[in-house]
Amino acid sequence: MKWLKRNSINIGILTLLLVMILIPDAKATLIRGLMTIGFFKPNVEEVASGESDLSGLKFKDVKGNVVDLGDLKGKVVFLNFWATWCPPCRAEMPSLKQIVFTI
Repeated sequence: MKWLKRNSINIGILTLLLVMILIPDAKATLIRGLMTIGFFKPNVEEVASGESDLSGLKFKDVKGNVVDLGDLKGKVVFLNFWATWCPPCRAEMPSLKQIVFTI
């Protein structure tokens, strides 16, 4: 019993680390919290605004229609690739949802 009392903090930290490693939602929640308080800031660099030809890149939209990016020239296009198993991707989804619904 003495051993358990002396090592309870270590056991708690180890349990927390295992939860963060094994449960993607827990890690996503932690990253989302760090982004909210400003501790975790993705590195965003400005890209030179040069013209690029995107014709030939085709995607399906939400309705199942095929969209060629070349047809969207002059329009703002937000294209985001993410995965359900990626904790940083899951952490950014609430903020992206908020941006999409405010536009």
